[in-house]
Amino acid sequence: MCTTKKCVIAFLFLILSFAITSCGTGDQTATNEDQMATTTTTSPIAAIEQTPQATITLGDMEAEIRQIAVETVFQKNCGGTETLENTTEKRETITHIIEVGAGYEVNANGEVGLPGGIASVGLGAAVTGRFGYTYGFSEEIARTITVRASPGTNMQHQISLQEVWQIGEALVIVNGQEYKIPFSYRSDFSLELIESVDLGDCPVQSPDSQTPENTATPDDSPTPIQTHEPPTPTPEPIIPTATPAPVEEVLQNEIVILSENADNIFNWERSAPNLTTQVVYEGEVAFIPTGNNSFQKELATIGYEDDEVRFVSMQLYLLREDAGFLLQVKIDRSWEHRWGFDGRSIYQGYYTWSRRGQTLNLPVGEWIEVKLDLINDLGARPGQTITGLGFAAQDGNMIYDNVRFSSSPPLTSCLPPTSQTGEGENTFPEIVVLSNKLDNTYTWEDGSPYITTQAVYEGDAAFIPTANNTFYQDLATIGYEANEVRFISMKLCLLKPEAGLLLQVNIDRSWGHRWGFDGRSTYKGAYTWARRGQTPNIPVGEWVDVKLDLIDDLGARPGQLIKGLAFAAADGNMIYDLVGFSSSE
Repeated sequence: MCTTKKCVIAFLFLILSFAITSCGTGDQTATNEDQMATTTTTSPIAAIEQTPQATITLGDMEAEIRQIAVETVFQKNCGGTETLENTTEKRETITHIIEVGAGYEVNANGEVGLPGGIASVGLGAAVTGRFGYTYGFSEEIARTITVRASPGTNMQHQISLQEVWQIGEALVIVNGQEYKIPFSYRSDFSLELIESVDLGDCPVQSPDSQTPENTATPDDSPTPIQTHEPPTPTPEPIIPTATPAPVEEVLQNEIVILSENADNIFNWERSAPNLTTQVVYEGEVAFIPTGNNSFQKELATIGYEDDEVRFVSMQLYLLREDAGFLLQVKIDRSWEHRWGFDGRSIYQGYYTWSRRGQTLNLPVGEWIEVKLDLINDLGARPGQTITGLGFAAQDGNMIYDNVRFSSSPPLTSCLPPTSQTGEGENTFPEIVVLSNKLDNTYTWEDGSPYITTQAVYEGDAAFIPTANNTFYQDLATIGYEANEVRFISMKLCLLKPEAGLLLQVNIDRSWGHRWGFDGRSTYKGAYTWARRGQTPNIPVGEWVDVKLDLIDDLGARPGQLIKGLAFAAADGNMIYDLVGFSSSE
């Protein structure tokens, strides 16, 4: 052991050096941590990669049914002893994506950009994820429905093909800022029997004949996909002698397209139909398709006026039950207006392009008149032009004749009221926006409304929406003063209950001020953007006065400016007139 004074001093010096070294190490560690924290906060790379934190809240969704087509099924069981059953199958491919309201856009990944480009949020994945699907996933779904006819009945069934949509609004919060994004999501489709009628025409049955069964049994379970090989050539059938049905008088408002041999002057593409003189409905010849026989020519304008057409009709004669036929009407530049006809319980024609609907179980060996509404059945809009026709079949077992267009029957509803007084203080608006033809001077976007003179409330014209018809113009200031407006009003008349109209008021560049009108118990119009409210159960065939409070109903604020209007519908079955604004009461 060292006991000298030098040893003690050396020992103390060693302890002091160790203490100083430990203190220096602690200070250096703290300095590095502070420097690291500062670097992380100020790094430009980190700032670029930062994404604002977003929360997405999905409220309750409301299921909405949209009718996309109607199919007609015939069941003739006049001489039957048992109930006749036929099953119709329909397949749809559902792609799990969303649509968003005006002012927003969604990309292929389901991300919705927020105003100003501050961020994109995965709204699509949030919506489809609620239903257990990955965004963008596609699947084919089959739905079937069975219709029945009791012995001694001649049934006609109307089946509605319907899309099922989920309508909702998402609340998105980014950096404390709230955004309400309306969306719609097609989740499914369904079949529904909407009408069954016994057409009669059967021999008198014995007293114990059964009552017609007008029921249908939906079956939502997927079924295997059926494939149909192209038909093999068959020997030329022996055409029976047919007794033509009584020929109706051709009215002035009908345009006969194909009937006599002299009418067959069109430039047929690919091939022309064969002519037959053995089975003829009217005139000298009838026509047998030899493939996709089509021609292009401007034939008529679609609409409700006297010089326009509303329906296409023809006579069909089946030589065999397994006969399929596809009618195609070219409207403007689109051939996507097709309807199938078949003697079987499901359309199995050789040409299987997408169809708006189909008429099934056609009887064999007799002339049948078929008539389609160009607007309601084939999806045309008033004002469009018919630019061609196509008749597609490959087996030669169906004959057609007497193809014609006819105009809309004279309207017995939606006529001008006999008196326009006593309907309320604000029946006539103070500022008229749309009433007469001369008022239709706005620059319309997404098509202009169809102008009708057949159904008018006031003036010389009324208006039928053809799409999301929109115009921009500074119209009035909202408020309570004498020179400001508080209400918007218009007259509506429905041509059928399945009619929907979406009114949109642009207020200070925002289209989020919408109201739906419908003849059904809830709004089911083609345009499903978020609405402030709706007016359902509008009666058919009479003018109805509708009036909305711009502040209380449509969410405007005093002092804001009305900068445009839009009238959105796609079915052509609702007329509006006398649109205008009134001041505060």
